[in-house]
Amino acid sequence: RDPSENGFFDFSIGSLGAKDFLVDQRLELHQNFTERLSFHLIWFHDDDLEDHFSSQILELNYLLSAQFSVAAYGSVFTEKADNDVGLALIHSTPSKSTRFFVTFPDFQRNERNREDDRWVKGSEGKAYGFVTRTKESPQQGYMEASLRWEPLSNWRFPDDDRIRQSQRMTWQILRHKRLSQDRARLIRIAWDDKFERDLYSSPISEDLVRRKRLWIQLESERLGQKGFRWNFGVHYFWRHYYGLARHVDYRDVLPYATLTSPWTGTSTQFQWLAGLDSTVRWSEFSGGWLDPKTPDFEGQYLLNLGTHWRFAKQSELRFLFTFDIDQLTSGFWEGGAGQMSIPF
Repeated sequence: RDPSENGFFDFSIGSLGAKDFLVDQRLELHQNFTERLSFHLIWFHDDDLEDHFSSQILELNYLLSAQFSVAAYGSVFTEKADNDVGLALIHSTPSKSTRFFVTFPDFQRNERNREDDRWVKGSEGKAYGFVTRTKESPQQGYMEASLRWEPLSNWRFPDDDRIRQSQRMTWQILRHKRLSQDRARLIRIAWDDKFERDLYSSPISEDLVRRKRLWIQLESERLGQKGFRWNFGVHYFWRHYYGLARHVDYRDVLPYATLTSPWTGTSTQFQWLAGLDSTVRWSEFSGGWLDPKTPDFEGQYLLNLGTHWRFAKQSELRFLFTFDIDQLTSGFWEGGAGQMSIPF
């Protein structure tokens, strides 16, 4: 974020098939009340085939010194039992910012809940972690790293004599390194391990789901003649879903290549892109989560065409159109995506 900006709005939508969209929205607002006290609002909504999550976070930040600040933040809902609260310590320098935090979700559930469900005392929901970022440098690039740990929590539902157990760890490392004036490299590694289990006392039984996800991205960027840019890379995704007497494993490899034109125009700038990518999937499963006819191996090959506009005050609008090379005679149109970014 540019220090001169008071916030931004980012909206992304993409087709996931004939019946589903991926929708990501994010809004951030920033306001300095005094030289030391500032207010931040963050709202985001993520919705796709795996994640359905929405939250708004209100934060007050107090500057202790030139490099350290503390923040109190939370999410407010109509039902007080759903309210979240957290604290953070932030260390900032001209080149780097690191944030350590602890969050207590539904921290008043036991005291202000209309229903009978309660946290089991001593194993309430909580989350710890950190986020660190270096500022982008035209000569060196940038780096980001984050970790979030949610220890085992126990949530009791007396009506059906059930305890919901939950635990999760996520972390990510991203490094964009500038190798020379016309070459750069990007490496991203992300891990997500989520565990949920329902324990029933009468009759004694359990229902367990564990999800593990690994994402690795390698990309090389090269600036060609006349300002054209090439991006070559590969994504690797591994997903593992485990339940009682059933499991699913997906391994996806997605190589891609994209050519982007130089910017043209003055007050309104425009560029286009064209690229090829493919998806190769290996599947392994047992139990009843997937149709028994699901193939063990699948491949798909796509052509991508896109446009990118940059308007006054750095607002941006992007469109991507995707075509299925495997279906030249029928169903050639595969889908598309759009993104809008507005700083203010």
